[in-house]
Amino acid sequence: MSELVLVVAGIALFLVVSGLVAIRFPRGRADWPMDGTSTAYLLVSVLTLVLLFVAMYFLTRSWAWPPFLVTLALVSGLVVAFAALAALLLPRGVPRA
Repeated sequence: MSELVLVVAGIALFLVVSGLVAIRFPRGRADWPMDGTSTAYLLVSVLTLVLLFVAMYFLTRSWAWPPFLVTLALVSGLVVAFAALAALLLPRGVPRA
């Protein structure tokens, strides 16, 4: 099996497991501040980021890009991932002392 098939199967498995958990626990956590629509948008945004990383991985494997462009693309992807993680974990910003 090719790696692309494994990645797509992993994403599909993640979606199925997430759907089963959502069916089993429809109300979610009591302290979760988002409604169902916002949570779905968040999930789609995270999956888009994952698909971009997968696409960048396969492009860097199959094409001989100049090293600077590959480094720039990977660093920019990591910066976006870090910003998304910070927004998810700290939705109100960094707490002041």
